[in-house]
Amino acid sequence: MYVTDPFLEAEQYRDNLMLQSEREIRKFYEHSYRIISNRIARLSDRTDESSVARRVYLEELRREIQIQLNEIDGNLNTLVTNNVNSMITETMSVNSAYLNHLGFNYYTTSPALIADMSNRVLTGQLYGGNWTLSTAIWGNNVGIQADINRIISRGILQGKTTYQIAKELEKYVNPDYTRMVASGTRGRVDYNAQRLARTTVQHAYQEAFVQATRNNPFIIGYKWETSGMSNVCHLCMDRESLDEYGLGEGVFPKDALPLDHPNGNCTFSIVSVYSEDEIQDMVDDWRNGYGDAEMNGEIDYFIDDLF
Repeated sequence: MYVTDPFLEAEQYRDNLMLQSEREIRKFYEHSYRIISNRIARLSDRTDESSVARRVYLEELRREIQIQLNEIDGNLNTLVTNNVNSMITETMSVNSAYLNHLGFNYYTTSPALIADMSNRVLTGQLYGGNWTLSTAIWGNNVGIQADINRIISRGILQGKTTYQIAKELEKYVNPDYTRMVASGTRGRVDYNAQRLARTTVQHAYQEAFVQATRNNPFIIGYKWETSGMSNVCHLCMDRESLDEYGLGEGVFPKDALPLDHPNGNCTFSIVSVYSEDEIQDMVDDWRNGYGDAEMNGEIDYFIDDLF
């Protein structure tokens, strides 16, 4: 019986997917780090070369790092795309099970609808701006390249040897290194990739959750729920506690649920004024041509919209 939130299973899937993605992205960077580290080890005798030779060696190393970054980008693109499709498919599958439980027998979600929702997330239509997955990954790559160039330039200006600069670069590309190697560089090299993966999974879940329920006539709104962890931001705490629309603390109308912020981990539950028994009775009436004509019309619209 669906005594609690019927989307709890999808939430658990989301959390597991985020953890799995974190491990996979970590492996991407660790693999590249090992290759780069081995390359740097071969520069251990470069301690007293000319400035021209030093620039040549460092340029070769920079190109090697770029090759590894490009490989990470390809893997990250595939991972995030698969995550978004998987998250939306799972959420709609959970919704189908819930609808079947309520009496909408043999309901399944259209593959075209799933593809459309995935496209909205991956192309940035969900945000209404110029964001796309490919530009986000490209932007992260550009940022890392800028850090690498900064480390090399400052090392040369400071009179460091090829090997000393290479060891600074080695720290930078090490996903275990959490401090800035040089002023103005990022801390952990995989942070933005991890943030991107978490955010797209969360937004894919929210997109599917809303699309699955927005026209459900038995649902009046959505309740915002924080993770309950100590690092919950004030914005999300306000969303959970304020009664902005007169529907109860943390409850938003179906057309006003805010999109969770990047790296967010809040969730949402459906709010209904009907018990499950009442809903099942109304679905039975709809299926048999009885009951309230207005409600039956809303059910027709809801089901047509989901196919």
